[in-house]
Amino acid sequence: MSALARLPSEYMSTTGIGGGEWSPKDLLGHLALWHEIALRTIDEARDDEEPWIVRVFAGPGPGPNDEELAARAGWSLDRARAAYDESYAAVVSALEALTDEWDAPVKGWSGEPPTLGGLLGVVLGMDRRPFGHAFAHLQELNDFVDAKTEGGD
Repeated sequence: MSALARLPSEYMSTTGIGGGEWSPKDLLGHLALWHEIALRTIDEARDDEEPWIVRVFAGPGPGPNDEELAARAGWSLDRARAAYDESYAAVVSALEALTDEWDAPVKGWSGEPPTLGGLLGVVLGMDRRPFGHAFAHLQELNDFVDAKTEGGD
């Protein structure tokens, strides 16, 4: 999230991204949430359980974003940054450690591919871009940062 390094700290809690409702701090919490879900998914698959997120994806409703982001809204900027940094490092480490598990089927998951790697691609991805979740927010974040750093405010 190199764009955030250019953003003056006074704008980290200013809304204007995520459809206009999120601040950069909220975006950090949002991305941390999906890293945490990926870690939970790996643990549940290793325990031969149907991952919780499979049921969420199959059910109606918006998923965990709204409730979790409301709970994280009161976090300080330091806490949001730490959650993002720690969860990112943990998910990268967990993905690097996957071996045969990557191609293993996952209870309840029938997406393509029907494997742990396939499910993680969805959890950490966006439409037509497995593992590319951050890219779903990148342009909007860059536009926000540009507006705040180039006198566009």
